[in-house]
Amino acid sequence: IDQNEAALIESNEAVVVVNPQSNMNNAVGFAYWKGLLEKGISIALGNDGFGFNLAHDARSMVLLPHLLKRNVNVTSPDDLCQTFLHTNYELASRLFDVPLGKIREGYKADISILEYNSPTDIDHENFCQHFFFGMIDRLSVREVFVSGKHVLRNGSLATIDEKGIYEAARKISRRLWSRL
Repeated sequence: IDQNEAALIESNEAVVVVNPQSNMNNAVGFAYWKGLLEKGISIALGNDGFGFNLAHDARSMVLLPHLLKRNVNVTSPDDLCQTFLHTNYELASRLFDVPLGKIREGYKADISILEYNSPTDIDHENFCQHFFFGMIDRLSVREVFVSGKHVLRNGSLATIDEKGIYEAARKISRRLWSRL
């Protein structure tokens, strides 16, 4: 986008949602999101249905600016952490009028526990690098709690009959394909 378009987006307090993998697939370009952030434009990481793992979009969001700007220092996992782990929650809180993004009284919190055997220590300074360059390669979600309810237990859905749903989905898909 040009300077006038950036000013228009900012003056209207609009949010730019970047869908990196879909943009690559459709060859429609890629927004230099860090530059937009520097202009005061709110950025969120999104996925419009291309794939199902937002972590892959996150990695693409870090790496694509390196190619776009021909500079490996133009973005980092720390930059994306600010967007992915903070700004997305702030924007979602504003849009849905629900406090999100913190494990604190008064906030709605969903918690996922990942299985990750780290080759080095993890701390607050290197968490983003571990997440974007280690955890997402073999993303293994073991436990999930949604609004205090345990919905994924030891990697399996705890509240629905997953096997039955897949069996029904296969039957329905066979009928659909036979009609097509």
